[in-house]
Amino acid sequence: MDKRKEVNSMIIKSGKAMNPFLELIGESSQLKKSSAQKISPPGESILLPPYPFEKLAELYELNSYHARSMQLKAALTCMTGYNLITSGSDKNPDSTYEKIMNWIETHPSYSGQPFLNTVYNFCLDREIFGNAFFEIVRNNKNEVAGFYHIPAKNCRLEKEEGSLFLVQEIAGERTEFIPFGSKEGSGHEYIMMKSYHPKSIFFGVPDYISSLAAIVLDRSAVKFNIKRFDNNMVLEHIITVIGASFGSNAKKDIKDFFTNNFTGLDNAGKSLLLEVEDKNRNDVGIDVHKVSAETKEGSYLELRKDIKEEIIAAHGVPPRLVGITTAGQLGTTSEVKEQMRMFRDIVIKPRQNEIEFIFNNFILKEAFPENTKWKLKFGLFEISDAVDDAKFYETIMSIQDSEGKKVLTSEEIREELGYPAVKK
Repeated sequence: MDKRKEVNSMIIKSGKAMNPFLELIGESSQLKKSSAQKISPPGESILLPPYPFEKLAELYELNSYHARSMQLKAALTCMTGYNLITSGSDKNPDSTYEKIMNWIETHPSYSGQPFLNTVYNFCLDREIFGNAFFEIVRNNKNEVAGFYHIPAKNCRLEKEEGSLFLVQEIAGERTEFIPFGSKEGSGHEYIMMKSYHPKSIFFGVPDYISSLAAIVLDRSAVKFNIKRFDNNMVLEHIITVIGASFGSNAKKDIKDFFTNNFTGLDNAGKSLLLEVEDKNRNDVGIDVHKVSAETKEGSYLELRKDIKEEIIAAHGVPPRLVGITTAGQLGTTSEVKEQMRMFRDIVIKPRQNEIEFIFNNFILKEAFPENTKWKLKFGLFEISDAVDDAKFYETIMSIQDSEGKKVLTSEEIREELGYPAVKK
């Protein structure tokens, strides 16, 4: 707790609410742009997400389309490549460019995985939990030396005197992370990205939260069908054997059966056997009564189809990207491209902008304070084919403005397509 007070003494000034990036934006900026909002109830210290992370992690395994949609969005956000770009007129790689690229390429030497894999894990956490965390480490010069992904499942936030500390607890072992920009002492720093939701000021909520009931219902439907197979697909019946007597124990067993053994998914397809004594009969008969409506396979398939469509719609993913096509609704090539373009521009681009903002304005800015030119840019997935692109850019390069200058040069086109600048 002493360490927390030392950190607070640096980041809390004049009773202002803590801004985790205070040192980067400057105190004067903080004073001019501080907010008067109340960010939490008084006395609240341990902050928990509105939906428990452990439960959201369990949901990840319940539906294949649910899992695939999140993997797809995370991969398209960061796994299509990256480059360093500049808005300046001189686009030739310089020594700073080489230093940043070398910093990125040496990421596996301390993290154990490629740069893009670490970013992918961060993006996948954001999709699953609505929250994602980076750990930032510094060298002995207090410069940012590297970063790690912090798995969100075992994390929570704790508030003390206006500061938000990230706490990771695994098997009873507790690790604390201080807000990024708090350079006091040797505390581990964190950066958090979240998907805004009105249920919580501190935590985000994943996009698919409106489809929680559908995901759970789908798992119940699958389990129901499995249990029916386990019970040899016997429909629910009462089988009465005439020629035996009911005693008090038998009546109790029947009542217990219906109370404890005839409800729930685990008992789907079970039958009840009753023995009834009839002294006026010399033979023994068997009577079978159906006690529930017949379950049709078509109803089960239709239910799962509706659930699948609801889950995919909640994720905002075009059905084709997760392997779904509807007979009679194939659509034209231009229509498919337009759907993909909307998905790229409305879903993927904003996610890339958020991560690029974190890297360019905080991580790279602290790691390379001399850099005023280069910014990290993640590649966008292609929609049109190479032939269409070639024709388009060939036309663009031939167009000139009123002063005789090309609208786009070959170097600008290379940058737009995500290719590195040509060394001269």
